[in-house]
Amino acid sequence: MGGLSRTCKLKAGETVLVNGATGTAGRLAVQIAKHLGAAKVIATARNAEALKSIVALGADVTIPLVDDEAALESALSVHFSGGVDVVIDYCGVEALNA
Repeated sequence: MGGLSRTCKLKAGETVLVNGATGTAGRLAVQIAKHLGAAKVIATARNAEALKSIVALGADVTIPLVDDEAALESALSVHFSGGVDVVIDYCGVEALNA
C-alpha cells in the first residue's frame, strides 16, 4: 500500500493503470488501488483468460495485450482518453511495444 499512497501519492478519484495485472503483485495492486479510492483501475496483461478474473478484484477495465495491433490501439484510445494519474508496471515497457 505504501507504494501507491506514499510514492505515487494516489488520491481518491484518480485513475490507475496496472500493467501485468494477472501476476501476484499486479492483483494486489488492483485491490489496493481500489481500497485507496481509485475511481478507475485499468488492468492490462498478456493472458486474456486470466485477465477476466481481475474484474472481481476491482478492475474497472481490462485490456489484453494482444497481437492484434488495431484492437489494442482501439482499446487504449477509448480507455486512456481521460488520462491516467498513476502507472504501476509489472511487465515492462516492452510489453506495450511488442
